[in-house]
Amino acid sequence: MSMKEKSVLFILSLVMAFIFGVVMILSPSEPAKYTFAFLFLYLFIWRVFIDAAEYNFKRNKLFNISLIMFTYITFPYYLFKTRGLIKGLLSIIRIILFIVLFFVVMLIGASLIIMTQGGV
Repeated sequence: MSMKEKSVLFILSLVMAFIFGVVMILSPSEPAKYTFAFLFLYLFIWRVFIDAAEYNFKRNKLFNISLIMFTYITFPYYLFKTRGLIKGLLSIIRIILFIVLFFVVMLIGASLIIMTQGGV
């Protein structure tokens, strides 16, 4: 079941990236940016919780709070703790590739709006 949930989250994240690109061209407002940031953080945390259950990682309140407040420290710690050095590094590379893909999809959404409007 967790692989199916991970796939759904992956696709949902890319759909949201596309929509975010569209919204940022049509209505580049601060509330939209914060709304999407919150939604992406929610999807990210959901993904970590699914992964933690798969790896039998015991999460506590401190870990959950740290994941939200200190993501850049807590998340690599989690990856190395659950996977070891080599697989942890490979996971970080996969995440970087996903971030690149996310921005590409976001730019595609924005570009489609710009092309249909004849430029902004």
